[in-house]
Amino acid sequence: MNYIIGAGGVGSWLAEAMCRLVEPTEVTIIDGDELEEKNLDRQLFDMSEIGQNKAVALAKRLGCEANAEWYSPYSVAHTRHDWVFCCVDNNPSRIDCLKAADMHDLKVIIAAN
Repeated sequence: MNYIIGAGGVGSWLAEAMCRLVEPTEVTIIDGDELEEKNLDRQLFDMSEIGQNKAVALAKRLGCEANAEWYSPYSVAHTRHDWVFCCVDNNPSRIDCLKAADMHDLKVIIAAN
């Protein structure tokens, strides 16, 4: 499974590309945040999705899975074959992705600003 952690400025665009590269059912987007109008200038959403959870809104459009919660190393039953694309904008969440990598022998790519 491919997990995209964070559906903001990097994750929303990555999710669209990833769902074109692999079967959308092999992609899960995880984000506990709701879309705000101020996000529209850099994130792959439209006005009709304001107020919705970012992961759920993207997954509905792309045909992939969504988890509308904040990610932690314990929130997903990972296997060692999983890929985690960490697209969050804060260091504690990046550390959580790296902890999950250590705990579950995962491959993690950190791709965020």
